[in-house]
Amino acid sequence: MDDIALWECFKQGNDKAFEFIYRCHAKSLYGYGHRFTKDTELIADVIQDVFVKVWDSRKNIVINKSISFYLIKAFRHLMIKKIKELNLSESLDEYNSQINFEYYMEEVLEKSKISQHNNSRTFLELEKLPSRQKEAIYLRFIEELPYENISEIMGVKIPYIYNLIFKGLKTLKENIVSTKTIKISVLLILNFLQ
Repeated sequence: MDDIALWECFKQGNDKAFEFIYRCHAKSLYGYGHRFTKDTELIADVIQDVFVKVWDSRKNIVINKSISFYLIKAFRHLMIKKIKELNLSESLDEYNSQINFEYYMEEVLEKSKISQHNNSRTFLELEKLPSRQKEAIYLRFIEELPYENISEIMGVKIPYIYNLIFKGLKTLKENIVSTKTIKISVLLILNFLQ
């Protein structure tokens, strides 16, 4: 069943359709929530709030692109609003710099052929990327959203999304290659000195 047919069943009040939508999307929203905070209770609360609002407004919501796109956009908006309401002392960028993306980014690294071994080094380099680059890479490769949807979710133009992803992946490749090159050079010098 495609998203539009599923959504129509859901709009009619079909509990099974709602449950299916929840099961398909709650886990990815939870992972995406770690982009904003380590507070797992806050993430779970926001996911619950999103689904309650979706249920309450189901007759008025029109899905133009996909259910996933709609839920991610609603989740992002509500998460940022909740963080601002709580007046958390840390900014979103400070949260993002603390987040461990290892679980979610392994697939990205494999798809991009950035690293086939030495993943811990790769994850260290990934953590150095600006938060917007990490978010764009996550939405593109983990959520598999098209560039148009990512630009709408993040509130920027499509060329900017292309640049964020390209620069992020390029930086990762360059930093990983330069690290390997330095290690090889040091090993060669050490072998030559012996």
